[in-house]
Amino acid sequence: MKVMKNKKISVNKISAGLMIGVILVMVIRIVYVNITYPSTDMKIIKNSDTLYKKDYSVKVLSATDYTRDEWSDRIGQLGILHEENVYNIQYYKEEKASDTQYQVLYNPRDNYSVIELELEITNTSDKELYLEMSDLFNLEQGINTTPE
Repeated sequence: MKVMKNKKISVNKISAGLMIGVILVMVIRIVYVNITYPSTDMKIIKNSDTLYKKDYSVKVLSATDYTRDEWSDRIGQLGILHEENVYNIQYYKEEKASDTQYQVLYNPRDNYSVIELELEITNTSDKELYLEMSDLFNLEQGINTTPE
């Protein structure tokens, strides 16, 4: 009959094992996040710059940043009715009122900005293309007006 002896595991070995386990979990998490959420290519384009994509190119002819009041004046000059004056709109984060016609993603009472772009889109392929604005690019913060 064999008698098994109790083996003592030192605190240093336990600490080293835990440290290796934590590092392994961190590495796996970093790899998972980088595979799941790959970084996007960010390109900063200025007026008259052209962004070349696989099947088309986009040239920014002009870009104008308007404050809320400037935008109201601009669309008034163009004969466009301002949705805040025509409809009973409401910011989507507020509790919906019974007389709200539709909800918007901006707070109509805040001093928001509007960016007006004039673009030239050129088909560089032999096939017919249908593009949506979200396919072209995404404006994140607005127009960078600081000189480089």
